[in-house]
Amino acid sequence: MKISLLPFEQSPFNVQIEISQDQHTEIRFKVCGPVSELENWEVPFDLSREDRIWESTCFEVFLTEKDSTRYQEVNLSRTGAWNLYSFDSTRVGMKPSDPFFEFEAISDGVRLLLPHGVCLEKIGISTILKEKSGKIHYFALCHIGDRPDFHARETWTLSLD
Repeated sequence: MKISLLPFEQSPFNVQIEISQDQHTEIRFKVCGPVSELENWEVPFDLSREDRIWESTCFEVFLTEKDSTRYQEVNLSRTGAWNLYSFDSTRVGMKPSDPFFEFEAISDGVRLLLPHGVCLEKIGISTILKEKSGKIHYFALCHIGDRPDFHARETWTLSLD
């Protein structure tokens, strides 16, 4: 399955998502455009759990069950920085969770592997691209409101179950 994420505003970048399911679920984030202008693009990959990854170039996946208020947020960077947060409800009760995924940087983005058994009933996928100049570009499956809001459940429009 291939999906184009939608930019919140006009952008010189394009973000494509490729999803395949076999022995695991693979989500590839592919960025097209002047990637040499992005922060944290051409850096060594070194796995480390870090907070506030979304303040720079970041790839995100939100996972929840259809009728649950609880959800998880996966944050990934091409640097190898990552985090996984659990929430009780929208932006409430944020706490780090034990990782259940693998990921790696690829030439044009990142590749996330989710094991079988992860709930994929309702998924949000988003990307933040921060240029070295400080300009930020926001991408998601869809946008609502007058600001990018990746925690808005209305933007989690993908189901793989």
